[in-house]
Amino acid sequence: MATLSELEHDSLTEITNMAVGRAAGVLNEMIGYEVGLCPSSYKLEHVAA
Repeated sequence: MATLSELEHDSLTEITNMAVGRAAGVLNEMIGYEVGLCPSSYKLEHVAA
């Protein structure tokens, strides 16, 4: 496996974070629950409509 530079690693991390955030927003709209993204608190919370 190739070694990434710090800039490449940071870029991939940022792109991944944006994609996960966007996916969580869509899931929130679909199911009506807020999706927590923090690994220490993975949970769903009901969002009042």
